Amino acid sequence: MRLTFSRFREYTTVTVPWTMESQIVELKLNRSLLDPHFDGYKLSLDQLPVYNIENPDGVCLTSIQDNQYSFQQVKLFSRHNNLHADRYYDNVVYFVNDKLDIEQLVVKKDERPRKTRIVHTISDSARHESSSRYNVTIDFPAKDWAILSDGAGKFWVLNTGNRLKLSEWKVSYRGFPLGEGVSFAIHHCCHHLSANGHHVIDALLLHVEETTQEVEGVTFVSVLEWVTFVKGDDETWTLKRVRRLKGRSIPDYVCLTDNATAVYISSDKPYTVVYDSMNPVEERVEKQEETLKDAEKHPLYTWSQTDDEVNVQFTVPERCGKADLDVRLSMSAFHFGLKNSTAFLSGDLQAPIKVDESTWTIDGQRVEIPDYQALATDRTGKLVVNADPDKPVVFSNQDMEEVDAFPEDTALLVRIDGESHVASHQASLSSNQWLFNVDLPSSASRALCLRHDVDGLLWQPDSDSAQFRHVATFNALGYVQASKQQLQYAACAADRSFVALCDCARHVYVYWQAVAVKTEFRNRKSGADVKNVAKQQVVSLDSADEIVGFRVTNEWIFVLTAKSLSALKVV
Repeated sequence: MRLTFSRFREYTTVTVPWTMESQIVELKLNRSLLDPHFDGYKLSLDQLPVYNIENPDGVCLTSIQDNQYSFQQVKLFSRHNNLHADRYYDNVVYFVNDKLDIEQLVVKKDERPRKTRIVHTISDSARHESSSRYNVTIDFPAKDWAILSDGAGKFWVLNTGNRLKLSEWKVSYRGFPLGEGVSFAIHHCCHHLSANGHHVIDALLLHVEETTQEVEGVTFVSVLEWVTFVKGDDETWTLKRVRRLKGRSIPDYVCLTDNATAVYISSDKPYTVVYDSMNPVEERVEKQEETLKDAEKHPLYTWSQTDDEVNVQFTVPERCGKADLDVRLSMSAFHFGLKNSTAFLSGDLQAPIKVDESTWTIDGQRVEIPDYQALATDRTGKLVVNADPDKPVVFSNQDMEEVDAFPEDTALLVRIDGESHVASHQASLSSNQWLFNVDLPSSASRALCLRHDVDGLLWQPDSDSAQFRHVATFNALGYVQASKQQLQYAACAADRSFVALCDCARHVYVYWQAVAVKTEFRNRKSGADVKNVAKQQVVSLDSADEIVGFRVTNEWIFVLTAKSLSALKVV
């Protein structure tokens, strides 16, 4: 299938669906948050105060084991952050020391950081019994509740009370929710009330397991266990439900909706629900997996663009004829799909086209790509020259700079419904590299930062509409982050005032949003008046030890090594 659009110079990619039941959504840019005239960051020599807190008991660090050799497991270990933030209390962080004590650092307003304090001890861990374990993980679903995993299969629900007060954390649940011997790490959680008023905690537990059936050379799968705990009248928690999702990659982003009716997942490979203890998974899930495999082998569409036209090639089912297709073209919109089915590609165009000169033809399932002119537009929207006009321009990740990395063509951000088990909404991320995630204060919502061209755009989920809202832009962050060859962690302040990066050791980089210049300021080269300036600060830590934890608040940056915890005052 070939469709040609005349005089159409801009193009917006619309998603290739995982299933025909999914609603295709777009990540719509808020253009008021974009700065087309951004002139780079100006290095500031202002020094940030750095406070070092010694840690004599070290940090509980888990190294990858000999039997954890898959790419998924390596990625899971490399992404782990040993410093845990508390989204319900400002400027509070936690880590677990070598003695399995949970240490808390509280920084009060207008006070310098002081020593940490022990708030709980993991006294009955199963770590010594496990030959395949992950790092200890902690999360906070509510102001007075915490959940804890020892990385070896044991799980706790803890009643913390007011965590700013020095009170004992009481165990309300302990056990092996996935069975003894199944290690996992906590990746997200939320707290809500059930229809009958009971307190409910939902958590997403991630682990990697080896499969007996090799699929396309993959012998390991990532398993996301969605567990639900309900609090009884006796203040104890009971495991009520387990849902299991499987995929062939570690997700970059996972987030439960506020009421835990669905889960958002961003990954290079699709996830499907394979088990539900309360609602048996229907046979259509197996059919969905077959559809996904076929879609990965044969993409539903590809596109290429020249200075004068855009060509779109679709892969349609076998024995599909013109009578089976639904093709609609107008000056400002386009729709293509099978009749009485979900559209393959549909949406408004960013510029008018000449409908009379636009054509489409069908030849089996595929067509040859026609010749192109010497001038074409690549994925970044910039003009590039085709050295050989007789050869077609093929857009791929290799067209980008060496420091750039883009996800696979199958990368999607999806919303999977907890009851129907299908991906109800999805958006393509095939040209948007994941940069980092950020938990929002006093909320279950987790935002994710994606690369768009050279910028980093922050997207926040909206549970009511199942859409993602563009809430902030970090100018040139995609390019800046890609240039950091020793990058370990990235994060931003909850108020989006700055973004911070850190290397594997020693260096922290802070990039501030542009602010208005109060005095007259001119560009040396162009002589133009400068209205706004974005500054960059670089901090060199005293210690050269490996950085194993990194958290950012609106006022502080916390950096954890095996021997010390550093607090950088930014405001």
